[in-house]
Amino acid sequence: MSYPSLQYNDLKLVAKLGIGSQNKTYKVLLKLTIEEFVLKKEQYFSDEDKERVNRDIEQMKKLASRFTVRLITAFEHDEDMCIITQFYSKGDLRKFIGEIQELSEEERVMKVWAIVAQVIRSVDYLHSNNVIHRNIKPENIFLMEDGSVRLGDFKCSNSLVGDQESIVGTKVYFAPESWIKKITDFSSDIFPIGIIAYELLTGHNPFEAETEHGTVEKIKKGQYSQIPSFVPREMNEMIVSMLNSDSSKRPTTKQLLKIGMINMYLTMQEEKEKIQFDNSQEAEIAKRKTVEAQQEILRLKAQLASQQQQQQQYPAQTQQYTTAPQQYSVAPIQYPAQQQQFNQVQQPISYPPIASVETVFQVGPIPHNPINSSVFEDIRFNGETFTHTDKNKNNSTILFDPPITNGFAKIEVLNIRGLFQVGIVDDSVRCERNQLPLIQGWEKMAYYAN
Repeated sequence: MSYPSLQYNDLKLVAKLGIGSQNKTYKVLLKLTIEEFVLKKEQYFSDEDKERVNRDIEQMKKLASRFTVRLITAFEHDEDMCIITQFYSKGDLRKFIGEIQELSEEERVMKVWAIVAQVIRSVDYLHSNNVIHRNIKPENIFLMEDGSVRLGDFKCSNSLVGDQESIVGTKVYFAPESWIKKITDFSSDIFPIGIIAYELLTGHNPFEAETEHGTVEKIKKGQYSQIPSFVPREMNEMIVSMLNSDSSKRPTTKQLLKIGMINMYLTMQEEKEKIQFDNSQEAEIAKRKTVEAQQEILRLKAQLASQQQQQQQYPAQTQQYTTAPQQYSVAPIQYPAQQQQFNQVQQPISYPPIASVETVFQVGPIPHNPINSSVFEDIRFNGETFTHTDKNKNNSTILFDPPITNGFAKIEVLNIRGLFQVGIVDDSVRCERNQLPLIQGWEKMAYYAN
């Protein structure tokens, strides 16, 4: 879902995710919907800054797909360009490289196949669009909650194959030709994938030296550490081919995608994503309706506040009507305090002879709270919004206090998705997980079925 009119004041900063030489990255919440996003504040002062940042934004728009971090919106704030992207809940691959070292060697190999396969697929998408990333490293590869991989940071990317005016990006992931010949091509993106595969397996760079300069020198000479013996032959051969100092001998993304284990893990991932896509379409519609509902709630609250202000300025006058020798009166509506107990059987109401009618109207919402029960194992709520976790198909009946004992009450509900019934039940009724009120008898409820 996009938010083209989003501005800085609509966001709440939650945590700092990182600081670079030219940017700061934060986790933020959209105040209206409590959705999580990433905010990257890029320097946007000089012409050079603007060219660099604009290229990143344009590439994100051009390459928008399930293989790249999704751009939500971008806007200027003070001297920065604020770039809002989807939140990558499991962080970047740098964090994952540390975590995966705790696994057994066998489990680690399986994880590496799964991650590297998706990285290759993402880079293949870029290359198919005639784009060289030029800065592939763990910090620019992001893991989503569903286990999928996204590529990000396209400030260094371009569609040019050939000479490069300057070295941009992280030096210890550059291919040898970037240093020796000052050129980059599509194969220059393959070299860092080989380094990343090795890092996932061992926790360190295969060209690692005591200094950055020493690492660069080893890259130039093609001197990397031996691949561990626990690595399967097929994976070993793949890494060796990607780390070849001769760029013409490195495999293309198309060739890598044909490797048996890469193909197998991608087939599994594609099936998983197909299911998730079907669910996400429905979720996207629900999310859009949630935003619309929140906006409608704000409008109604503003309208109610205006009405209450008018009532304070112009108090309602009691109206009397004389019609006949007999009279009856309608008692004022009273709203009981929260958690007050009431008799289940109401006394009959007697009406005196009709003479006049007194009407007193009280306008405003009745304070109400959901009654605690096991239902909330399947429901999460934020303020007035209740959402099923969708982890099962359980019916969820939410009851509210206080009870209504007399008068007239208007129940207003904004149905986003999946509402079945709205109504009033006897105060004795209680519902647990996957229970509907009707199990306690039709005589104890009055309802409207959606």
